[in-house]
Amino acid sequence: NIVVSDINDKNPEFMGQPYEFSVEEGLAGAVVGAVKATDSDEGVNAMVTYSLPLDVPFLVDESTGEIKTRAALDYETTREYRFVVTAKDGASEPRIATATVVIYVKDVEDESPIFHLTTYEASVPENVPKFLVTHVSAADPDTKKQITYMIRQGPTDLFTIDAQLGVIHTLQGLDYERENQHTLIIGTKENLSNKPGATTKVIIYVQDRNDIPPVFLTVPRPITLDDDVAISTHVTTVAATDSDGTAPGNKVRYEIVGRGKAPRYFQIDSDTGEIYVKDDLRKEPDNEYQVDVKAYDLGDPQLSTITSVPVFIRHVATVPPDIGLGFSDDSYTIEIPENTPDGALVKMFTVVNSRVKSHNVPLRCSITSGNESGMFSIGITEDRNCELRLVGKIDHEKQYEYHLKLQLDTLAGLGNPARISTMVKIQVQDLNDNVP
Repeated sequence: NIVVSDINDKNPEFMGQPYEFSVEEGLAGAVVGAVKATDSDEGVNAMVTYSLPLDVPFLVDESTGEIKTRAALDYETTREYRFVVTAKDGASEPRIATATVVIYVKDVEDESPIFHLTTYEASVPENVPKFLVTHVSAADPDTKKQITYMIRQGPTDLFTIDAQLGVIHTLQGLDYERENQHTLIIGTKENLSNKPGATTKVIIYVQDRNDIPPVFLTVPRPITLDDDVAISTHVTTVAATDSDGTAPGNKVRYEIVGRGKAPRYFQIDSDTGEIYVKDDLRKEPDNEYQVDVKAYDLGDPQLSTITSVPVFIRHVATVPPDIGLGFSDDSYTIEIPENTPDGALVKMFTVVNSRVKSHNVPLRCSITSGNESGMFSIGITEDRNCELRLVGKIDHEKQYEYHLKLQLDTLAGLGNPARISTMVKIQVQDLNDNVP
């Protein structure tokens, strides 16, 4: 009998190639698949064992060829692995075979959405509902992206966010005067942590609009004036405020309006609201004026409010029939040089009506305003006129103009005293009296 002894002359051969497997990320020790090699030799020469490179995150059962993950894989880091598996027989001088293994890592929804911008800023006009504020965006590294936006902190009664698109709108008109800035903290339902990037801040600035009209602080009280008051006499002051948050919408100005006679006889300082007499009230027999004052702001659109100031006129018998008292002019303008000596006559004012020349009618001349410095004096002359004189040395450099109100009246001892007044403007002429 002849017995033929086997020698190791055959290489192992892999069956079922190509080897392509897939495995979910995040699992350690998960079975990926198996490779299979056979050897046509006999005995120990046909016993096949398997091995993998040491630098791959996989293990292979050396007897069965089953491949498992050595550690949890991360789809976002590496999506595919390619390596060589080796099969060798059991001979003392083993023969080997190799095959390529491809393993695809399957994505699992294990990544949280992240905001790359930490802060958004937007401006919104006040009083505009459903206004598009801004659009926020988060990124999801997963293959199947799932992002659901939500407001984590902030006034949800004023703002809403589209859960899918991240678009923020106002729910109602915002009020600058109540609150001119709002802050929202936006997050996602998929990432409720407080880690960096889990949320973003949205700062919303409200733009002021001119939406509040001026308001008068008080209801004007009735004013009573004598009809002989001087032009530019102060009547009263009105005041209004505007609660708008910014200029020019909160700047208030004033004007007298209406079609009646009031604008003819009264004027107002547009900045301060001070009302003055504009013309001689004796020109009209009216006993009452309704001075309509409009307070308006400087915003766009311009808003305004109107109030009415009742002014009652008391008619004074300045030239009664039995006296006929009066100055010759309603007003005077006088020029005098500076350094005019003390006691000098400034002006003689003629009293009109011959009957007052009688010494039986007691008269008095007085300066009722404008002589706070005591620079002038006035009195009745022997021929029953009024003379105005200097008291002291007048100096252009100290004061170059004076406005005096003179009053002529019968003394109070009479049963029905009469009076009249006139305005005197005194201009001091400058002299070359100062050396360099």
